Amino acid sequence: TGVTHLEIFKKQNGEMVFLEIACRPSAGFTPEISELHCGVNFEEAHYLVQMSLPIEGLIPLKQRTMYAAYLLYPKLEGEVTELTKKLDLKTVSELKYYVKLKDILTSAKHIMDCTATVFMKSADVHLLKDEFETAVNLKPVTIVKR
Repeated sequence: TGVTHLEIFKKQNGEMVFLEIACRPSAGFTPEISELHCGVNFEEAHYLVQMSLPIEGLIPLKQRTMYAAYLLYPKLEGEVTELTKKLDLKTVSELKYYVKLKDILTSAKHIMDCTATVFMKSADVHLLKDEFETAVNLKPVTIVKR
């Protein structure tokens, strides 16, 4: 009893690759995304279901008007030489740094080994998708290999 987390990745060639399944809510910003999009925080819902309590506030599918996404920028080997003050994207609602200038970094070893995270939201799903694709290629943290 609870929320199920499932990860499947789609390769460039269309092949689907199963990664994991677990009886737990998704991590990262997924609880905030679910709350913004459908009115229910998946993390909270996970515990409510286990306690047999009602889940309130679910926005019906046809009435959902907000969409969200997030990015984690991984640590790369080198020295942090610059932190971008602002990403020039309309959908960015939060840009958070996990490093500071002159930090010496080693390459990421796990998913949460990041230099920055970006939370994006918009009522326009197409704008969000376009800006997400742009944000994937941005570098909010400049790292110079030593």
